Amino acid sequence: DEGFVDFGEFLGDGQDLAEEFDGVDSPSPAGGPKGVESRVKGHDRVPRRQGSSAGGGGISGAAAAVGSGGWSPGPRSDGRPPPPPAGSLKALPSDVVQRFLQLVREGEYSEALKALRKARRAVKGRGCSKEAFGGLRALLHHLLEGYASAGRMPEALELLQGMKRGTEGRLVSAAAFNALLRGLLARGSLVEARFIVREEMPRLGVVPNEASLNLLMDTAARAGPAHLDEAWDVLEEMQKRGLRADKYTVSMLTKGITDRGDKRRGSAVPRGVALVEKFLATQPDDVDEVLVN
Repeated sequence: DEGFVDFGEFLGDGQDLAEEFDGVDSPSPAGGPKGVESRVKGHDRVPRRQGSSAGGGGISGAAAAVGSGGWSPGPRSDGRPPPPPAGSLKALPSDVVQRFLQLVREGEYSEALKALRKARRAVKGRGCSKEAFGGLRALLHHLLEGYASAGRMPEALELLQGMKRGTEGRLVSAAAFNALLRGLLARGSLVEARFIVREEMPRLGVVPNEASLNLLMDTAARAGPAHLDEAWDVLEEMQKRGLRADKYTVSMLTKGITDRGDKRRGSAVPRGVALVEKFLATQPDDVDEVLVN
């Protein structure tokens, strides 16, 4: 899993892996320091395209690369992110986990971060196993997705910056940013999703992975006809990098080939058809009746 750190390195020499969460200050309720807020200021929400994907209702499987830490079953009806799978949290104290999940549901993110630290302290005394660290990481990603889905990106970015400066820098991974991108996809915020992938991830030394680009492509595809060009651009970028594209998003793009032209190239039909044909050739296992239709 790309999101996991080198456990041997952190467990060696008696260093407790749970110390990854030490020294991370709570983001300020007002939205973080001026530098963080200025970078996301003006990244207004792009209205989300109504309707389901070509493959069914709700968010598509755009982040279905489980090994890249990108998969999520989609937002709940109340806009909050779904909780992590219970199996990933078994090594953590159940009372602390339940308290944390409740705080996220209620939008009390600063208190949820405190509960996350409490979970860390609870496992620190007996040594942080791989399973316990995986649980802590799952809670961190759940918190980040909550920040993004609630429109509190400055606080999320401040948290990640603090982690990057401290001993927990390896947790600032593509998987962590993918949690933010899932929240932005649920909120339909293309401008912020683009900012995360194109600016913030490179700034913190994180390379967008397959799940990152699939999430950006899906967000662009759902933002309406005016943003289909960007979705095609991301698909083209993924194919050049040899990454697997999500079949549901490609299906959605394919349906739009005849709806509008590509202003930069004269016509979207040749470009779109070429990209879909390449998808069919390179990802034959993902070709199903939805895409064919």
